[in-house]
Amino acid sequence: MTTSNPTKEEKLMREAARIVVAKALEGKKPRIIAREFYDITRSLVLTDEELERFLEYLQTPLGTESFKKTVRLEVWRAGYRPRGWKG
Repeated sequence: MTTSNPTKEEKLMREAARIVVAKALEGKKPRIIAREFYDITRSLVLTDEELERFLEYLQTPLGTESFKKTVRLEVWRAGYRPRGWKG
């Protein structure tokens, strides 16, 4: 969930979603590789414990749904709107 003061984990999720969406829009497989993920975690200065908790969270149904919502938001920000969207 996005807040006005995002946590490191929320920033990590958003950056990962940006990479996935950018690759999909380029016609590549929408995946994030370990090196890209590592670069994001270094830039956000996550500890090993924070990263481990984040990865465990992503494997839960709530974490998976949260990542999907983040990806949908990034797709929307990239200019792709749902069918029938007016505005």
